[in-house]
Amino acid sequence: MYEVLNKYLFQHKSISIPGLGSLVLETVPAVSDFANRQLLPVQLKFRLNKYADEPDSSFFSYIAGKINITDFEAIRQYTEFAAGLCQQLKSGAEVAWKAVGVFSREASGEIAFMPYDPLYELFPAVHAGRVIRANAKHAVLVGDKEKTNLEMTGYLQQETQVEKAPWWLVALILGAIGASILFFHFYRHQIKWGVTGNQQTVHAAGPR
Repeated sequence: MYEVLNKYLFQHKSISIPGLGSLVLETVPAVSDFANRQLLPVQLKFRLNKYADEPDSSFFSYIAGKINITDFEAIRQYTEFAAGLCQQLKSGAEVAWKAVGVFSREASGEIAFMPYDPLYELFPAVHAGRVIRANAKHAVLVGDKEKTNLEMTGYLQQETQVEKAPWWLVALILGAIGASILFFHFYRHQIKWGVTGNQQTVHAAGPR
């Protein structure tokens, strides 16, 4: 029975067990192992879903076709198989599902499931060292516009150059502003160039 059930499980990713729940086969995506500089491969992981334990009619038709029996006989045999698992767990025994994992009953009465470690890997781990390309061109999303990283680098460099203007340019600008203020002051008061003393007329007192 286990051989047929495992074929169904690997093909359909789930198999319901009356009274226990459903065994679910999940695909774990590849992950990066930065410490060892490698990319871990895709893995298969089994888990127990305790909230779905009713097989559909296509499941029994699958069993019937594989072992050459009627659908009614497939329902009877699988129902007895599931009832036997539940009975063993109620008695406190652990139940091993071949090539999948082990069922057990906790002190609280809840059913626990511990999957076996994968007997094989779909793909080997591969080296994943970081490669830095200084002038590599790629797209960068800035707000709602797409620019290249080279365009953004040039833009940021221009901003840095504007912010770090040389001191002599700042002094020249301030000097020009000061000269403009003096010119406006002299022009407004009709002051002649080269005369910077007091322009007030002083009358000398006559002889006493």
